Amino acid sequence: MSNNVQGVHSAAPLMPYGRVSGVEAGVSRVVMGTLGSQELGSASVMFDEFVEAGGNCFDTARHYGAAELVLGQWMKNRGVRDETIVITKGAHTPNCNPETVTKELGESLERLQTDSVDIYFLHRDNLDVPVGDFVDVLNRHQESGQVSVFGGSNWSLARVAAANEYAEKNGLTGFTVWWNLRGRAALRHRTRHLEVGWPNKTCRFSRGRARRVVFSPTVVPTLQIAPIPNLSGAGTAKLTSSGWNEHGRWPTSEV
Repeated sequence: MSNNVQGVHSAAPLMPYGRVSGVEAGVSRVVMGTLGSQELGSASVMFDEFVEAGGNCFDTARHYGAAELVLGQWMKNRGVRDETIVITKGAHTPNCNPETVTKELGESLERLQTDSVDIYFLHRDNLDVPVGDFVDVLNRHQESGQVSVFGGSNWSLARVAAANEYAEKNGLTGFTVWWNLRGRAALRHRTRHLEVGWPNKTCRFSRGRARRVVFSPTVVPTLQIAPIPNLSGAGTAKLTSSGWNEHGRWPTSEV
């Protein structure tokens, strides 16, 4: 394996990176999904190639079978935890409650062989649970150093706004990131193959539910997670698959 695996930014200068407030390192605009990564050997080949391409962000979940175990062992084998942005998710339906957040986050950290994750998503929402209860438990884990930033996967923007309003009123941290299946469906429809510049080489990776990420010399960056916009106005944020905007920042919303 190339020594470039030890430095995820060195191999592919054309890989675009974004910033997530609260995450120290830049985050590759292509994120490697791990739902189908259930076996270490084949996953290691795919993960190595992804890193060689300049990728540094991996998306997994407690609900993804052995995926966290595989990713954790790969990071240990390669010695790249410090260079890797880890996203994981917990509290999937029907066990979506604050108690499960704590239980599954602890399990995820053990499976990933790490003391903390960079980005933590509540995998689903539970409208029967007051939004403040989720904010409270996530803040406790952030304060303990187990989570850098957190957000909601498949949460409505109305619930995200309520969570952030509660956080502001109580001097707590709110949701920083948001991801929605509706946005993923729209993105998949608009760009079946996601391409990132990598001169003289093309690699195909399985992406979650049988979706492929194609690395080729053409630069068509995409976005898997969106920073939370200011939700106090009338606009509605949507996931966008346009590339860098004119200011060199992640696009965050379409009104």
